[in-house]
Amino acid sequence: RASTPTAVCFCTALARAALRLPAMAPRQAKAAAKNVDLSLVTEGMKLQASSDGIFYAAEVVAVSDSKKRAKAPVKVHFLGYAAEYDEWVGA
Repeated sequence: RASTPTAVCFCTALARAALRLPAMAPRQAKAAAKNVDLSLVTEGMKLQASSDGIFYAAEVVAVSDSKKRAKAPVKVHFLGYAAEYDEWVGA
């Protein structure tokens, strides 16, 4: 099988205009933090929580109203694991 030659070009705006390449879409701002109602989440509640993309059985240890914890307001204990593995998680 014959390989085809590949060319890479890092074009400037002027070169892009000369080549009539379409401009890239502007980057969109990151989404704002979700407003999630945590009023039903209580200490002792059993649930499933994700750690590194895998869901585990967990129990809620604490729920925070602090602005510092806005991204991850719920502290969970993973059942069957030591307390050192407890994590603050978000919705």
